[in-house]
Amino acid sequence: MVSNMDILIAVDVSNKEIHLSHLLFCLAEDVISRSISKLVSQGVLELIKSSRNNLVPSLIFYVDVVLIFCSGKMSNINSLKTGFQEYSMDYGHCLNLGKSSIYSSLITESNVNSIIASSGFSRGSFPFNYLGILIFKGRIKYSYLSHSSDVILNKLSAWKGSLLYMDN
Repeated sequence: MVSNMDILIAVDVSNKEIHLSHLLFCLAEDVISRSISKLVSQGVLELIKSSRNNLVPSLIFYVDVVLIFCSGKMSNINSLKTGFQEYSMDYGHCLNLGKSSIYSSLITESNVNSIIASSGFSRGSFPFNYLGILIFKGRIKYSYLSHSSDVILNKLSAWKGSLLYMDN
């Protein structure tokens, strides 16, 4: 069971003005990952607790987006914002907070609005696609998977049709 103050933050770390080579981008990812992990280990950033008090991963980093799972307390938001500002000052790579989104679970509208106002994030809503994978909250619904099943069925019918065609 997820608590009533859990959030998912999707931070866009791409910088269109500065083209980073793949190696430099991997180094930037590592620095951000270590910075967030450090905040978690210091107890400054509180993670989401799932059922039976199992911990959810603090972050998932892929391509140019980092997904951060944390409690929706203002202290967490301020810690992340401070960490991003320190990263920008130290490395000269500004994170694009305007293209970053916050996804909340059961947080009151006033709390979400105050988080958005203080962080500069935009508000996202469930379900959403992340690298072609549907991220949703709660039980799976037919409407979430209907598009995927249609794509699979179309590919299967095309594959079956190509097997029926015989080339002499």
